[in-house]
Amino acid sequence: MKSFLFNLLLLCFSTSIFAQDTENQRIKTKPEKVTLYISGAQVDSKGNGSLKTGTQTLVFDNLSNYVDPNSIQVKADADITIMAVNFQLNYLEPQNNPEFKRMEDTLRNAKKEIARVTLSKNTFQEELTMLTANRSIGGANTGVSVSELEKMANFIRARIGDVSLKKLEAEEKETKLREHITQLENQMNQMRNRGNQPSGEIQVTVASASTGSANFELSYFVSNCGWQPMYDVRVKD
Repeated sequence: MKSFLFNLLLLCFSTSIFAQDTENQRIKTKPEKVTLYISGAQVDSKGNGSLKTGTQTLVFDNLSNYVDPNSIQVKADADITIMAVNFQLNYLEPQNNPEFKRMEDTLRNAKKEIARVTLSKNTFQEELTMLTANRSIGGANTGVSVSELEKMANFIRARIGDVSLKKLEAEEKETKLREHITQLENQMNQMRNRGNQPSGEIQVTVASASTGSANFELSYFVSNCGWQPMYDVRVKD
């Protein structure tokens, strides 16, 4: 009985932690200023998020994995209390990357669209085949007047021209969709290949007295960049 109660409490505790983690708001930031040094750079970025009353954790994701945790500074224009700031690496990319998921949705829609376009193209081709295979009018022993023959010829010529144009448009759209699909698949493969390189995340736990939107400013130091001076000397002799 004690073992059952212990396992039940452990399950509830784990479920509570998981629920809190899934509720963490992920915020994208955009670099506004970068100060480059010989070794490293100071990055100042901004982002916008929404706050709710009480304690919550905000996750500023898709950052460099070379962020110095001791250099992180967080500011907000809202009435909040910053309780904790932590830096961690996210090894779950690209599956949890919103950009990757957006490309997945775009790819799925593009494949549905190309299926419809291909169906239309094949339908136009079937109609062209039918028009060219059934040009004979009248029976074997029935004559056709010149006016009827002219009307039928004009109809077939106009219809073949219209269907051929629609078929050509479908083929062009199909080609563009295939190129778009190839580009999306290449981008997604590149993101998958980078999956073994984690991205950085800054988790900020805050306490807010009210709900509303807030603007955040992040400042941190990145160590995997720098610059070197190069000189070009020009002389007469």
